[in-house]
Amino acid sequence: MIGTGSPPDTHAFKTAFHIVVSLLMAVFYAYALEPMLPGPALVKGLSYALLVWLANAFIVLPWIGEGIAGSAFLSAGGMLYFAAAHTMFFVLLALLYEQFTAPRGN
Repeated sequence: MIGTGSPPDTHAFKTAFHIVVSLLMAVFYAYALEPMLPGPALVKGLSYALLVWLANAFIVLPWIGEGIAGSAFLSAGGMLYFAAAHTMFFVLLALLYEQFTAPRGN
């Protein structure tokens, strides 16, 4: 409901939210982080994943009542799955970015 201060609790909203946030994180990586991060794409992806995990675990999730790293509602396995899935996203992002922006030989 609009004006209540909480987002809609629907699958469509959650999916759209994740897609939009993922696209924004990809744009942020391409234009801000990638040029600054040292090392090969794998290291850049792992670095970005760690930065986002730390922000999520210690700022975002506690702020929205989920506890540190989501511990209020997730088991240790759930927290590990959450971290692994997000790490895979950032590593894939970095590897694909490198692949598609690499200079092409003639």
